[in-house]
Amino acid sequence: DAQPLSIDQIPSVIDLVRRFAGAKKMRAISSDLVGNGVVKLLPLLLALMYHPMFVKAALRIEEPIWWKGGALMDLWKGRCLMFACESYRDILIGDAIAGHSHGWMRSKLSDAYETVASSNQCGSRKSRSTALASHMTKAWLQWHRLRSSSADVPFIDAISAFAEVLRELLFVSELSDELIARAAK
Repeated sequence: DAQPLSIDQIPSVIDLVRRFAGAKKMRAISSDLVGNGVVKLLPLLLALMYHPMFVKAALRIEEPIWWKGGALMDLWKGRCLMFACESYRDILIGDAIAGHSHGWMRSKLSDAYETVASSNQCGSRKSRSTALASHMTKAWLQWHRLRSSSADVPFIDAISAFAEVLRELLFVSELSDELIARAAK
């Protein structure tokens, strides 16, 4: 069962100012065009702007969807031949503010997240890294490759998608009471 959060798990404006003021410069800038240089330069302004979103994310134990993901880029390791695939590694360049949110969530809310995370969630969980999901996906594709059969790996959140469809049916469309009652069963 989910435990109530303590006050130290909810970020204050001062917590964000400290986090933003300590931002490391010289990081890649993502789609939000707000790099850590700007975050370090304007910590109070950005803390005041983003504080409500950090509080909401902490209370929900869930970050906004636009703070998830980023741009996947190839980074040359600086050794071996530049045209060889094994000379590169993938890095995910995410928004600077999102990075600070991830850091806050990991440092303060990891135990709380464990109580509400889906049992099949890989990543952001103790002993359930994305490496497990990556291994399972690669094994699935390899199995199909060996059988000379086609395979597809869709990444969907069927639980949230179902809730969204049901919400739209119940609250947006003009359905009869009888149809709504049948859908809720």
